[in-house]
Amino acid sequence: MLDSDLILNIPVLKIHQGESKVTLCAKNMMGCIAGDKSFMHANFNAKIIDLLKIVKPDLNLVDGIVAMEGHEIYGKAVGANVLVAGDDLVAVDSVCSRLMGFRHGEVEHIVLAEKHEFGCADPSKIEVHGLAPVNLARRFERART
Repeated sequence: MLDSDLILNIPVLKIHQGESKVTLCAKNMMGCIAGDKSFMHANFNAKIIDLLKIVKPDLNLVDGIVAMEGHEIYGKAVGANVLVAGDDLVAVDSVCSRLMGFRHGEVEHIVLAEKHEFGCADPSKIEVHGLAPVNLARRFERART
C-alpha cells in the first residue's frame, strides 16, 4: 500500500454504530490495516487521525447509489442515488455526512481531520459541482447503541 502510485478509496455511504457514526472515506482507510482491526474501535477518532498520517488516498469516490442506514452491517439499504468524488477526503466526508443528515461538526473525526490539515470540512469553503447537497440530504436512521 505504501509503495502504490495511486490510492483509490471507494467506500459505501453508510451509518456506523459507535464512535465514528459514519463509514465514509476516512474510516474506509482501515482496509489498509492487515489483520484484526478491532483495536481501532476504541478511541476511534484519535486512531483514525494516526492512520491518515501514514496513508492518504489520492482520489475518493463514495458510492451512495444504494446506501445503508441504521447500522453498518445489519442496517437497511436505501436508495440515496448519489456519487460523491474528490481528492480531499475531509471535504468528501463532510459533504457525505451532511447528505445523511448530520450537521457540520457533528462527526468528530471529520472535525479532527480538518484540524490536522488533512482537508476542508467547512461547507462554505467546499466547491460542489452538480446538485447542492442541501437538495439531496435526508436524515438517515442512526445506529442504535
